[in-house]
Amino acid sequence: MVASAILADVEPGLPARRNGVATGKIMVKCERFDRWTVFPGGKMPPHFQTDSEDAMKKRLVLAAVIVTLFMSAVWFFDPFFLFLMTVVPLVWIGVPAAFIATILLVAAIRTGRSRRLALRIFSIVGGFACLVFLVIPTNAFVQELAVSDAKAYPSRVAPLLEAYRKEHGVYPASLDQLPANKPSVPRLLRRYGYHSSGPSYSFMFGQPGGLIDTWNYDSETHAWHLST
Repeated sequence: MVASAILADVEPGLPARRNGVATGKIMVKCERFDRWTVFPGGKMPPHFQTDSEDAMKKRLVLAAVIVTLFMSAVWFFDPFFLFLMTVVPLVWIGVPAAFIATILLVAAIRTGRSRRLALRIFSIVGGFACLVFLVIPTNAFVQELAVSDAKAYPSRVAPLLEAYRKEHGVYPASLDQLPANKPSVPRLLRRYGYHSSGPSYSFMFGQPGGLIDTWNYDSETHAWHLST
């Protein structure tokens, strides 16, 4: 296929080149042949418009997927597993891929062949690297806030626990036994955060990023300590 210039005809049957006039035309660059195509009547064919709309929709879907993955990784992922899922692939797959892309790019420059494959690899690796270097510190910041929120919870709920003990003689076995207006339970304490043996109670949650590290709080010392 050879890209060619199609000029609009101002009079039926007479080429526009002979008239020296080409009115009402749109010029669109052909990426493959680096030429310009002129569409008659000043209107782009429907299939060109459809392709542009489809490309825009694909970009929007891709952007939505990236934002969703970013927010999920920042909020829900444990730092250790996030490291395994991002930094490790970047080092063991991204770096070799970038090295191969460099070789392909040098070969393409010397032989005059297309550089599209090498540039595409660079763009994928570079985009993933930017995402990794953005999501790791953001995740660490969010997890620090979650730890601070969990550590502050015992002091907020202590008045309700003491009121329950005065009425029933023991602390509640579950936080669900407290009034409905109790402070909302932080994310890190929602599963197995509260325990009570009757005369005392404790809170516990895992340290984000620590495989076996846990934070423990008991009602006797009113202090948190880290167990490793």
